[in-house]
Amino acid sequence: MNVYLKSHYDSPAIQRTVMKLSKYSPPSVTIVPTAEEADIVVYHVVGRRDHMLLSTRDILKQGKKYAMIQLALQSTRNPKTTDWIELWGKAKLVWSYYDIPYLLEQETTSVKMNFLHTPLGVDTDTFYHKGGSVDARTYLTQTNGIVTNAECIYENFDAAAKVGGKVAHFSDGLEFRRNVDYYGRISDFELNNLHNKCKYVSALRRKDGFEMAAAEGIVCGARPIMFDNHNYRQWFDRFAVFIPERDYGHVVSDLVKLFQSPYREVTEEEIRIAKALFSWENIAKVFWARLT
Repeated sequence: MNVYLKSHYDSPAIQRTVMKLSKYSPPSVTIVPTAEEADIVVYHVVGRRDHMLLSTRDILKQGKKYAMIQLALQSTRNPKTTDWIELWGKAKLVWSYYDIPYLLEQETTSVKMNFLHTPLGVDTDTFYHKGGSVDARTYLTQTNGIVTNAECIYENFDAAAKVGGKVAHFSDGLEFRRNVDYYGRISDFELNNLHNKCKYVSALRRKDGFEMAAAEGIVCGARPIMFDNHNYRQWFDRFAVFIPERDYGHVVSDLVKLFQSPYREVTEEEIRIAKALFSWENIAKVFWARLT
């Protein structure tokens, strides 16, 4: 079976997903470089519902099949489950870290589909706890990205400054803050070192997301901070600290309270559980078994 997995999005999370699905694909699957060569086309869905409808209809007309990795939903221009029912119902497989059946139920909608519900994974050969005292962790917290409103980056900067804490930020294009060290785009080796220098990793994304940094952080001994909703709770309930999803000022206030509270150090047992839950090998094997 020929499968097209490539995505034109340069998101590190999407590119890691492509790489790991390719790495753990079974002998019966050939990863092909173009959609024209494929029997099944895999879409990495971050929105563009109308474009998806046109593209998948064309794929079906060609006698091919398609699968969907639903990476965004409530933050897209089409946030309702009813907007996606046609696409989900005709897909050979819909894979998501969102609990889509739960969302369908909340919106009193239903659709028959082949649904796979798992988190994204972590490469634990690349990301791992290096040991050492928590007191040796240089940074209070860590942020990443450039979508400052959605990812609550400046809220972290402000809250850390109020308690005299340092922040590590990786990505580009943000305004200078004295309490922030900026790393830009860094290698996975450097990112692993950075995770191991932080007490917390901010995984505060408004509306929806998975936040791979949260999974990477926990296996490196950095406690994720997340908004308190069903989506994040389902995967990180035992690992993260949660705050309400509120406006800028309230998020800063909640972060200050957290940073002033006693730190709950990540345990070896938590790391062991996280490694099993977020194993790319296990996740990819389930994906291929359901798709083929």
